[in-house]
Amino acid sequence: MNGLDPVLCRLSAMPHLAESAAKSGALAAAQSALRLSRHLVPVQTGRLRASLAAVSHPAGAALTADCPYAASVELGTRYSPARPFMMPALRGTDYARILSQFLREVLR
Repeated sequence: MNGLDPVLCRLSAMPHLAESAAKSGALAAAQSALRLSRHLVPVQTGRLRASLAAVSHPAGAALTADCPYAASVELGTRYSPARPFMMPALRGTDYARILSQFLREVLR
């Protein structure tokens, strides 16, 4: 059939394109959560805020804090109350909207 080859070629590339869009969308969502967590993190010296990062990995992306006391601030200890900044940022990020934007680009 005339004109079918470009369509078949595009369809064969869809799984790779969708996977790439999902990974890009996951990283964009993690970066969105990163921006929000930087506003929520309690600051004394700035070390904890500076250690926050959005990183890509094979399963998608993650929001990380590379500061030794990040978990103590987020979760609290028996001596100090929790001052969460990562979980509220993760909850406040609209992952579905961000991922759907990237997937829509693939389907165009």
